[in-house]
Amino acid sequence: MQSFQVVKCPYCGAQHRMVKPAKKLKDYEMYSDGKTVSSELNEALEVSRCSKCNEFFWIEDAAVEVNPVEEELPIVRSLSIIEYVEMLTDNTQTVTPDEEEILRMELLWAFNDRVRQGKSLFESEDEKTIWLTNMNALSELLDESDVYSRMIKAEIAREQGNFELAEKLLSSIKEAQLMPIKKMMLNAISHDETEVFKIEM
Repeated sequence: MQSFQVVKCPYCGAQHRMVKPAKKLKDYEMYSDGKTVSSELNEALEVSRCSKCNEFFWIEDAAVEVNPVEEELPIVRSLSIIEYVEMLTDNTQTVTPDEEEILRMELLWAFNDRVRQGKSLFESEDEKTIWLTNMNALSELLDESDVYSRMIKAEIAREQGNFELAEKLLSSIKEAQLMPIKKMMLNAISHDETEVFKIEM
């Protein structure tokens, strides 16, 4: 069951409605790209855009409104693919490497959300260029010493059709809790599958 809270834009104070994050998810789906999808999670996970002043903001910077207005409020929405690109290429904003990794991860998810919805990954050749640039940049940002980052690097390689690299990265993963996911990814590689898929546990 969803519960909601109201937060304020850090720039203009405009109020927005969002799903209050659940402490423990009861109903959810996990995907090979690391995304968890649930009605108990807000549509936008880390970043959004103000419906009033149009500024991008990090959700953690949006204070919870104790006395929300009594009217229908806009939601804290997820960004479009083009909006993620705007955030990543805005020279007036300083984006740390950690923030860039988050933005590029969410951009990967934004593309894969289309596949989750049964749509095509790309709507134009320009989008294919954006996707490829993002995948390469994200792979460079991920720390290979971290096992979960290696899983994502392997997924990026698989989605790009670089099955040899994906298999090599997966071969270094020995952690027992990741074996079921590793097995599913290796199975996808053996069938030359590049689309994101749901993890069946």
